[in-house]
Amino acid sequence: MPPRKSAAEMAIQTPKLRSDRLQPSATLTREEAAVFVELVINNKAEHFKPSDLPLLVTYTQIIVQLAEASKMIHKGVVHENKISPWISIQERLIKSMIGLSMRLRLSPQSRQANNPSRQPKSTLMRRWRPMDLSAKNNDDDGFDANDRAALQLSIDLTWLKMMKLRRASEDDASRTRVG
Repeated sequence: MPPRKSAAEMAIQTPKLRSDRLQPSATLTREEAAVFVELVINNKAEHFKPSDLPLLVTYTQIIVQLAEASKMIHKGVVHENKISPWISIQERLIKSMIGLSMRLRLSPQSRQANNPSRQPKSTLMRRWRPMDLSAKNNDDDGFDANDRAALQLSIDLTWLKMMKLRRASEDDASRTRVG
């Protein structure tokens, strides 16, 4: 049976990480170490590599500093008739946090697979073909023969413009590949 813990030991709990996970650096404060452990525990064991340790340490420090900046801003935005310097500090910390979260793949956007759903423009343009209104002989659509002819001409001109733009973009692409 394991020995019983005293009330003091139970009050100060620092979670133990499995040996295969990154361990908090000894340079971290208690708050930073708690954030570090929370991040490591809430991600898959293989998510972080040993080379991520400096980035993860910096990220946890930024989170704790950001919390401190928020506390100072809540005390008052105006300090000695000037805007609190904590606002600009908070802005810089947020920018740093966003950059590191992307690098560490902690943000929702960076966790998504990089599979663009849109197709290149050239394949979209190949699928589109001009509509042929002369094949339709619908008298009940409200258009007379002149309207249909004008609409067909407009469709044909649009098609020609698109094909010309497509050829120009393909020529530009081939020039940049060669040059």
